[in-house]
Amino acid sequence: MNELNDLITLIKSRTPIIVVETEDEVRANELIRYASQHLKQNFYKWSVADGLAMGNNIQQTDRGYQEPIELLRYIWGLKYPGVFLLLDFHPFINDPKNIRMIKEIALRTDQSQQIIVFLSVKFELPGELNTFAAHFELELPTREIIEKIICSQVKNWSIQNGGQNPNLTNDEIH
Repeated sequence: MNELNDLITLIKSRTPIIVVETEDEVRANELIRYASQHLKQNFYKWSVADGLAMGNNIQQTDRGYQEPIELLRYIWGLKYPGVFLLLDFHPFINDPKNIRMIKEIALRTDQSQQIIVFLSVKFELPGELNTFAAHFELELPTREIIEKIICSQVKNWSIQNGGQNPNLTNDEIH
């Protein structure tokens, strides 16, 4: 998986801001979570609806830090490394307070190593943050990856339906 290696390299290079524009939020989320896990980095996921959640096996959030400025202050105050996946932050990015806090976080990346990943369908950074950012593009999934996704979904369906087997043939999977 080249995209995983590319993302790991980007995070290891301490690029403070990574922008991922995609409609495939689930796959991007998993890729970013896996990369942070591979690097033994704390993984955080935020949305305005759910607040901040921490951990590589995030299942439930505590609705803490729902407001963008609270979240950014929290990130800025941390003294240990972390990868912060911020979902749909685009409505908040042009607020001058948010821009300043993001810039402060970016300026301290060599010391604190917090990486902010903005994930949205469309995301445009203000000019003053472009210096600190890299854009990351998801590759289209290969046939092999699509088959793995289908098999994973079939397995999940079977678990949720009392072990029933959907009896898919190889042709149906292909």
